[in-house]
Amino acid sequence: MILVTVMIAGFVCCAFTLNQRSSGTGHVFDDSPLARAMFRKAARDQNEYITYGEFQNVFRSYDNNTDWKVTEGEFVVQWVKIST
Repeated sequence: MILVTVMIAGFVCCAFTLNQRSSGTGHVFDDSPLARAMFRKAARDQNEYITYGEFQNVFRSYDNNTDWKVTEGEFVVQWVKIST
């Protein structure tokens, strides 16, 4: 459960990098190269979805000291690697 929560938080963080604009009927998000890059990195077999196993691999890439927790520092280090 913690694993899923942390990973969802990471993807939500990525969503906040998108530019939001009003469409009149709701909200639309502009395309985000960063979000797409993050998805492609997670979907290693390059299909149109991320499996639970692929999701776990993303979590492990953030958990630098393998304690099954992602600290803010670990998150920021990995985020900077992905976004640059």
